[in-house]
Amino acid sequence: MVILRGCDLKMYKLIRKNGSIRIGVIQINGKSAEAPCFFATSDFGGGGTNVSRLLVYSDIFINTNSQLLMNYYYLDINSDLSPRFDTKLVKEILKFKDINQFIQHIKKTYLFSEPKKAIVNFKYDGSKEWRPVVLLDSGSGNILRGKIKRKEITHENYKAEYQKIVKEYFDFSILNKFDMIIAIDFAGKNTLKAGEKNDQDYVAGVVEFSSNERNLELLKLTLDFMKDNKPNMHVLAPIHGNSPDEYEKYIKDILELERKENCKFSGFAIGGLGNPNKINKDIWAIPEGSNAKVKAALYLMKISSIVRASLDDLNDDRPIHILGSASPYNLIPLIFAGCDTFDCHSAWRRSSDGNERSKECVFDKIQFEKYDLEGVTVSFSKLLVPLLNSNLDVIEENKEKFLEFVNINNYEYQCGCAICKNIKLDELKKLYCGNKEENYYAKILIYLHNILQYDYICEKMRSLSNENEFKNFIESLPESQFKENMMRVLFS
Repeated sequence: MVILRGCDLKMYKLIRKNGSIRIGVIQINGKSAEAPCFFATSDFGGGGTNVSRLLVYSDIFINTNSQLLMNYYYLDINSDLSPRFDTKLVKEILKFKDINQFIQHIKKTYLFSEPKKAIVNFKYDGSKEWRPVVLLDSGSGNILRGKIKRKEITHENYKAEYQKIVKEYFDFSILNKFDMIIAIDFAGKNTLKAGEKNDQDYVAGVVEFSSNERNLELLKLTLDFMKDNKPNMHVLAPIHGNSPDEYEKYIKDILELERKENCKFSGFAIGGLGNPNKINKDIWAIPEGSNAKVKAALYLMKISSIVRASLDDLNDDRPIHILGSASPYNLIPLIFAGCDTFDCHSAWRRSSDGNERSKECVFDKIQFEKYDLEGVTVSFSKLLVPLLNSNLDVIEENKEKFLEFVNINNYEYQCGCAICKNIKLDELKKLYCGNKEENYYAKILIYLHNILQYDYICEKMRSLSNENEFKNFIESLPESQFKENMMRVLFS
C-alpha cells in the first residue's frame, strides 16, 4: 500500500540507540536540531510584558541548541483570550506569512520603539536571527473549554464545529510556516476549575469531548485534512490517558486509525499528564515510600515507556515529544525512557517569579525580614542549580542542590554556562534590581541560564557511546540525594 505524499513526512532520523536512549536528528524546512533536545516556550500574546522579551532578546539564544514552542490560542487574534497582550503586534502576524520573519519583526519593533523598549546598548542587528525549529501547540484545551461553556459546541453540532476548528488551525499554521504542530485534541485532566463543577451542562460537555472517542474523531479529521491538502508540515498526535492500560490502548488506537486512513503523523506528543502527586500509586506500580521526585519520574517514565514499546513493536522510530512535564529533574529519566524532544514552563516561570518588592531585598536581608514580619509577599526569580558545566563535566560543588531552583538572593552556586561566564553573579543581581527593562533583561538571562542546563544534559546524553557509559555516568555522580533518586528511578 502506498502512503500518500504529505501523510508520511519524515522529520526525524534515528542515528543510534544506547539501550533505550535514542540519539537522532530533526530535519525540517532546512533547519536541523540534534535530539534529544529541548524546546524553550514562548506565550507571546498571552502573557504580560515580560513574555515579549524572550523574542526581543532572541539574539542571545542563537548559539543554543534549544528550539521554540509557541501557542496558537495566544497568537490567534480571534480566540477568546482575555486579557490579551501585545495585541497590535499579534494582529500583524498574518502580514508576514512566516513565523521566523514575525519573530524578527517583534524584535525590531521593540528595539526601535520610543521610548526604547530595551536595555541601553542593546542594538537591533538584522543580520542576527535565531532560527529554531518552531513547534506550535494548539492550546485546544482552552479553545474547546470556552466553546463548551458558551454552548457553541454541543452533542448535536460538534462534527461541524470540529471540522471548522481543525481547518482554521491548519490554515493559520500553514500560512505562518510553522515547522511542526500538535494536533487538536482535548485532554480532560485539570479541566474543571473552581466552581465549574456546579454547571452540569459544562461538566457533561467536558466528559463527552475529552473522551477518547471524540479525540479520535478529531485525529481522523486531522488525517483527512493532511490527505486532502498535503501540507508541508509535521503533525504530532497527542496521547493521553488515566492509567497504563488507557495509554497503551490509546496509542494502539491511533496506530490503527493511521492504518485505516492510509496516512501517518510525523510523531507523537504525550500531554495532559496532570499532577504526579495525585496519581494512584498502586495503578502505576510506584514503590511504597518513594519520595515526590522519584514518584514523578517513575510515573512519567512509565507512560513514555508504554508509548515507546508500542512503537518499537512495529519497528517504528518516530519521535516522542513530552508536552509541559519535562522539568529539569525529570529530563534524564525521560530520555532514558526513549523520549526525544521536550518542553516545560518551569524554567520560564521560575525566572519570572520575582515581583517588584524582591528588588529591594536581594542585597538587603533586613528589608526582606521586615516584609516577612508584615506579611508582605516577596517572591524572587530563581536560578537552576546546574548539574553540568559547558564542558559537560559534573559540578560536584553543587551536589546538595542538583537541578533545583534557588532564589536569586540566596544563589551562590558554581556554573560555567555561557551566561555565567560573561556576567558575574553580583552584576546579574544588580541588573535584576535595576529599572523595569534591566529587570526584564536579567530575567531573560536567568531563563537562558536555566534552559542551557537542558542543552548540556541533552548534549551529554548524545555524547555517550553506549548504555554502559550512561550507567557509569550515573554511578559516578557524587553522593547526593539526586544520585540516590536517579539510581532508584533508572536501575531498581
